[in-house]
Amino acid sequence: RCLGGPEVPFGVGPVFATGSIREDGAFGAAGALIHKLQAFVREAPCDSFALLTAAQLSYLSAHAPESLAAVRAIVVGNVTSLLQLPHFIPVLERLQGPPHPSEVDELLWNMDRLSRATRFSDAASIADWLLSQVSSPPYRIRLLLHAGSSPLHEGRLSQVSGYSREVRSLLTSNDIGAENKVRAATYLAAEAFETGEWHDGISLLEQLESELSHCSAAGRSRFFGTRSKLMRALKRWDDAVESASTAFYLAERAAAADAGTALNLLIHALLRRGSVFGRDEDFTRATELLHSSVANWTPLDDENRRLNHLGFCRHLQAERARLLTVPYRLEASPVSPQQSGHSWIFELLACARNRAHGSDLRLHYGHRLQIGRAHV
Repeated sequence: RCLGGPEVPFGVGPVFATGSIREDGAFGAAGALIHKLQAFVREAPCDSFALLTAAQLSYLSAHAPESLAAVRAIVVGNVTSLLQLPHFIPVLERLQGPPHPSEVDELLWNMDRLSRATRFSDAASIADWLLSQVSSPPYRIRLLLHAGSSPLHEGRLSQVSGYSREVRSLLTSNDIGAENKVRAATYLAAEAFETGEWHDGISLLEQLESELSHCSAAGRSRFFGTRSKLMRALKRWDDAVESASTAFYLAERAAAADAGTALNLLIHALLRRGSVFGRDEDFTRATELLHSSVANWTPLDDENRRLNHLGFCRHLQAERARLLTVPYRLEASPVSPQQSGHSWIFELLACARNRAHGSDLRLHYGHRLQIGRAHV
């Protein structure tokens, strides 16, 4: 949120501070303290603020009293004591208060970006705060979808139901528009996929299918992508492939940011249909599309999205190897949180189930799977 003038702590002038912040929020020591303060005093206006720990103040009082006298020293020991200073009262009151109407659109835009980068919990934190401030149905439905996406992604389904009830109550409102109706139906259908209520999810999507002509390509792509997952769960293999193909067709032409996800759904549907009916052409096409997904549709605009996409590509490669009963070489354990989520678990699971691997190796993957699940 934009701040200016008197709302900026300590005003718009420079403020001296140096050191580290520990995990508990305490401020740590810093080297070359005297040289840093002397350089600050040379460049900054007289009587500028200096935030110092008690140890730093004591050291400067003994070894650089002239430089210390040139600034207005304030003793702070940790982040909490810093935020409790009267200088922060205006900005904290502003941040804790209701948003200005002109800020809501920008906040929603930022939440859309966070969700696209699979930072669902960050988007949900903003949405949960805004929900108590916003009553307009079009805004409220979008906030509910952001707030509910984090627990849905993490499998906290009891928490999801609270958001879903209000989403359902708004779904019949003409005020929210076709785009938001389709987004809401897609969210509820995704919930139905997770809870195993697959027929209910399909029924819900069918009820909103008439709104698709008034919806964006991105909204339609996600609609058909979710439909493909439900059809796959219901073992309606041809419908799963057809829906995923439509999702990718729409995303490729007018919603490229979603194309990688849609393409991976198509690959998954092809692999499942190919394994059930023994269709070599499905495996051939899935293999070609996997190469394309990695080479052409890996996101470049966000590192988190890139890792997430490549993680699911590796999962699909491992699943393809399992279904074809060929060995799969698992890469080293992920070192970042983005790589250690659902795709890593699915990749390990495919390796543990792969009959081309020996019993000892499969048991090894099963042990790693147990360890990996504890960190997801």
